Amino acid sequence: MGAEATMVETAPSAPYLSVMDQYGYQLGKVIGHGSYGIVYEAYFTKQKAKVAIKIISKKKASDDYLNKFLPREIQVMKGLHHKYLITFYQAIETTSRHYIIMELAPAGDILEWIQNSGPCAEPLAGRWFAQLTLGVAYLHSKAIPPVPPPFPVPPATS
Repeated sequence: MGAEATMVETAPSAPYLSVMDQYGYQLGKVIGHGSYGIVYEAYFTKQKAKVAIKIISKKKASDDYLNKFLPREIQVMKGLHHKYLITFYQAIETTSRHYIIMELAPAGDILEWIQNSGPCAEPLAGRWFAQLTLGVAYLHSKAIPPVPPPFPVPPATS
């Protein structure tokens, strides 16, 4: 996923194609949800890669979220590039939704893993702690407070 995919785009209208199809994404299973939307696992046909897509309903989201928080979140995510943080790829806006496309953490995030699997062995906990510390230090170096970002489970454990 190259640098050209990091811009915020307005989706073209084509009544016969879904927005995701227009951009080359095939939605898969639901992997999360929140107050304003749903997160899906998806397949990006142009890059032949799995991604996560957060779809935010403009009807469900507050004006404050849509006009202040979400634009800032997108701007911040676009500037983050660290191996222990989820990578932002693209944002698409339509009249009714926002689509945030980002790296898929196949094993979920660390909190989810611990909630599902219980305590982990001390060596693994130590590795994860070191990775979390490096991710948080990176956020601090960018003057970004670590509002619980999704820290992916490292591939070696999945």
